[in-house]
Amino acid sequence: RIPMTTVPLVKPIVTHEGTLTEIVLREPKGRDLLELGDPWVWVTGPNSEKVSNPVPAVITAYFERCVDASVPSLILDQLGLPDGMRVREAILDFFGAAARAAFSNPATSSSGEPESAPEANGSV
Repeated sequence: RIPMTTVPLVKPIVTHEGTLTEIVLREPKGRDLLELGDPWVWVTGPNSEKVSNPVPAVITAYFERCVDASVPSLILDQLGLPDGMRVREAILDFFGAAARAAFSNPATSSSGEPESAPEANGSV
């Protein structure tokens, strides 16, 4: 069973089918990641630390793939700013949780050395 998350809407959206009060997103799959890439890029912060910077076009692509199929595709245009922020955070949270799970037990490479991977910090 694919993990899902529900994003309650601050401002419900009225559609022909009724009033939408929440958006359900499925967790992205490995194929989604391989085709769309990470939803952020790593940049150097003011103190030379690495911080993540969201990539809006990639986040939008994940939204379109992961939103409940029963939601009309035009819903994205009707989301208010607070709800857009909630949806963006929900998508990024999937990746933060997945990165923690993927890299909590470092795999060893063929050389026997641990493979390094960036840690998702959830910065947006």
